Amino acid sequence: MSSFETPGCCPQCGGPLPERGFAGLCPRCVAGSMSDAWALLTEAPAAGAVAELPRVPGWKITGPLGAGGQGIVWQAVREEDDVAGAVKVFRPDNSGGVVSAARMESEAAALRRLEHGGIVRVLDAGETEDGQFFVATELIEGCDLHRLLQAERLTPERALHIAECVARALEHAHGRGIIHRDLKPGNVLTGRGGVVKLVDFSLAKGATPRPDGISMTPEGTTFGTPYYLAPEVMRGAPATAAADLYAL
Repeated sequence: MSSFETPGCCPQCGGPLPERGFAGLCPRCVAGSMSDAWALLTEAPAAGAVAELPRVPGWKITGPLGAGGQGIVWQAVREEDDVAGAVKVFRPDNSGGVVSAARMESEAAALRRLEHGGIVRVLDAGETEDGQFFVATELIEGCDLHRLLQAERLTPERALHIAECVARALEHAHGRGIIHRDLKPGNVLTGRGGVVKLVDFSLAKGATPRPDGISMTPEGTTFGTPYYLAPEVMRGAPATAAADLYAL
């Protein structure tokens, strides 16, 4: 411990640390760090940040929509019928692509099992021409809840409408044995006419293990966004439906 640190206080902001829960982290600093991270994760890549558009079989990529820890999302048009879509191309990992492949397959499989108006619909999945994995979903014209909250103050009626839509989407997913595990404003899309869609099931966990034995969650690893993780998950317990409800 540095001579400038005070026992029981956060070494970063100096505020008191909670005696229980939150895994010894400072809630204020976690919230601040996630606000900074959101600004990076929800901003579309700069024009020069991506060397070239991905080549996705069956899809014409028209431009970037956003970037996150799992990959880059592109706006696209399906070549066979001109249907608009959002194509997520997963980032390579350090396991020869095995974990990325497993997560892509997990997200596509989860979305195919979920047929609900409050959950984004999967249109396609596979590999790009250079061997990266992708999932294509319906395109929602609007913005995510994080950006919306930055842009305006919601009326109680609108806030309750969004909360109810997400709750119903979670009820549907949980009824089919799927835990989202990364519920946060950035993963809730709001569109025209009051449309609300839950997205990004790349960290979703099913009720049954994968038949090939591939583990996307190594023992001792916690996935999700710290500010929205349930206390028991922060302490290392498996995420359950209750953890999704805590995040909500």
